[in-house]
Amino acid sequence: MEHLSAERIAAIASDLGPGPMAAEAGHLARCRACSDDVDELAAVTSGVRDASGTTLRPPHPDVWAAIDAEVGGRGATRRPRAWLPVAVAAAAGLVVGAGAVLGVQALRDGGGGSGTVLARTDLAALPGQSGEGSAELVRASDALQLRVHASLQGSPGAEYHEVWLINSDGKRMYALGVLPSSGDASYWLPAPLDQQLDGYSTVDISLEPDDGDTAHSQLSLVRGTLPG
Repeated sequence: MEHLSAERIAAIASDLGPGPMAAEAGHLARCRACSDDVDELAAVTSGVRDASGTTLRPPHPDVWAAIDAEVGGRGATRRPRAWLPVAVAAAAGLVVGAGAVLGVQALRDGGGGSGTVLARTDLAALPGQSGEGSAELVRASDALQLRVHASLQGSPGAEYHEVWLINSDGKRMYALGVLPSSGDASYWLPAPLDQQLDGYSTVDISLEPDDGDTAHSQLSLVRGTLPG
């Protein structure tokens, strides 16, 4: 079968609809990309639920039409992971009705907001690359959030920029999400990093191909290290 749609991934991950049907469960068992999407979205929607104190509700059908328009539709071709924060917005009930498109874009581009800044770092271009920016570690709503501002060259073709936290051992890392074209975004840190970084202090922005592989492309553009 084709990859699961954004709507089904969000429904399965956030418990807003029926669980996976037999064919979907079989696909998730075979398809690492879709199963990773379910796991990542489940962690993010849990963070949204815990941070906001709200009850998640199924989105209006117009929201999914807006998601299709934002990320270029569904189908057998693997979608870019940029759809994930959009699906979070829908799953959290943050975008409804006629305001769907504006709500989707606001969440994708969202930065700033309240909270206490715990650490900050400048993002500098790696050798042979260009770009700059900054990142702030913020405690807000009893959880940690990374706020990123970056000025990068536009990603070519179907490639996209992704934000990572890399451990001081240089091996372990977390993908926080796609950086929108504005270069501004905020990311709630997944458990167990939602309370302390535990060595994940390097902020990295990479250029990723849209090939369904969720691993780091090894093409980092800018980096910075948050002070301990």
